[in-house]
Amino acid sequence: MRRHLYRLSAVVLAALISTVAALPSPASAAPARPDEFRGEIPCPTDPNIRWSRTLIFYIGVQYSNISAVSTFFASDGRTVENQLDQAISATFTSAQTRTTSVTVSLGTTNQLTEKLQYTVSAQIVAMRSTAIGVDATVSVPPRTRTTGLYGLHGYIVNYDALKILKVKDKCYVGDGVVQHATTNAPTFVEGWQFTSVGI
Repeated sequence: MRRHLYRLSAVVLAALISTVAALPSPASAAPARPDEFRGEIPCPTDPNIRWSRTLIFYIGVQYSNISAVSTFFASDGRTVENQLDQAISATFTSAQTRTTSVTVSLGTTNQLTEKLQYTVSAQIVAMRSTAIGVDATVSVPPRTRTTGLYGLHGYIVNYDALKILKVKDKCYVGDGVVQHATTNAPTFVEGWQFTSVGI
């Protein structure tokens, strides 16, 4: 019985050695495709780029052509009508929450957020959820309708994303395609906005 186990162990060991020997080496596990290294460009000096290393080269994403429009991401709202000839007091309370976040087509949310903090506004955050139970008391003028919206101040951002391959001191356009994308960009500033119109 013991001799049989020894023989079985020897067979298993030989099989394992053969399997390991047949595995590709690290250099051949992820060979570079010729089409990945085309369109040589000057290596960018943008400190915002986060380079990730593969077996044979680095991959980075560069964001450019950033444009932003200020906006307000409302999560809750209420309207009060005053049909009297004198002003009245109204209290507005937020009861709904909304989460707004930065999204990416290439790269990472953190990298794009850092880029937007530098180029658009230092108040931008990667993700923000509005609070509930926030009160605001306002005076509603006579014969007017006052609308209160609670939410986040932020931006609608358009940007370009480009994948770059880096080998030693040379850089190449990854797939050669610039991705045009749009994202919401919330800030940490939230609160009520009020408007009044006549009725």
